[in-house]
Amino acid sequence: NKMDKNLEHVQNIVKDMADFASGSYFIYNGDLFPIDRDEFAKEEGCLYREGVYIMPDGEEIADDALEVATIGDYFEDFLDVDYIVDSNKHYKACRVLVAFGGPNICSFRPLTGIMIFNTTSE
Repeated sequence: NKMDKNLEHVQNIVKDMADFASGSYFIYNGDLFPIDRDEFAKEEGCLYREGVYIMPDGEEIADDALEVATIGDYFEDFLDVDYIVDSNKHYKACRVLVAFGGPNICSFRPLTGIMIFNTTSE
């Protein structure tokens, strides 16, 4: 049913957020690739050899030249992100607006506890 598909989609978004936060991806020409050498080699057209990532277009990138993706890179495309801080301006949580019509995602701890809110009236 539609709600199950929506929930599955949101759970995939949560997984992506956790992957970004873990620092396990790098950015190349606007696309994400896994840093893990074995996972990288599973991507179509990708190869890893002796300290060099060989991209699908043939360009070679040395291990030390990778631009590691951050959770900030992931949040760049969201509609809105509200950060919640305490009185000492220390991070407590954030609320992320992924799309209108729900379900929406709210992370109350640094990606260790994700809550999913359904804003539809089905």
